[in-house]
Amino acid sequence: MFPFYQTTEAYLECISGLRVRAVRMDGALELTSGEMGAHLKSRGIAIQKGECYIRTLEDGGQTLLADAGLPGSFCGDAVLTMQYVRNRAPTSTLPVGITPFKALHGKKPDLSHLRVWGCQCFVAIPSELRDKAGPQQFKVIFVGYEEHRIGWRVRDLQGKYHFSQDIIFNESSSGRLKCLQYFSFLH
Repeated sequence: MFPFYQTTEAYLECISGLRVRAVRMDGALELTSGEMGAHLKSRGIAIQKGECYIRTLEDGGQTLLADAGLPGSFCGDAVLTMQYVRNRAPTSTLPVGITPFKALHGKKPDLSHLRVWGCQCFVAIPSELRDKAGPQQFKVIFVGYEEHRIGWRVRDLQGKYHFSQDIIFNESSSGRLKCLQYFSFLH
């Protein structure tokens, strides 16, 4: 968790030109003490308890899981996707029409790449990696996005993650149709 926070802190300070002054979290000891707690104290960063937002992300993640019919092993992906989408949606804490993304980057977010979370999709196998008579694509489940990258995060039926721009989405079909048998061992 701490390395992820450090990367995020550096990114925010770099693009905004401002110093991080406060961090909102649930107050868990693994976040407020140890290496991360020492870092926050040494930089004079205030810790604000914000369980409401965290709860909102968790509840949203559970909703995504239920809608897609996917097991709890996908929970982290669902929560990260909720955060990604909420950063691109209006919020009552900012002026009307301003999203967190726009407040940070100074422009409206492009939403054309958003897809139905947990849907079935197919990733193209590059021609140099496939046999002439072999399959041209493989089945995966859409599990999210990555900041600063064009494409989508997917998980194959063996549980391995991939990132690709060359994907065919079947948004009318959730990943649950064929994958639960493969992921039941992860539950």
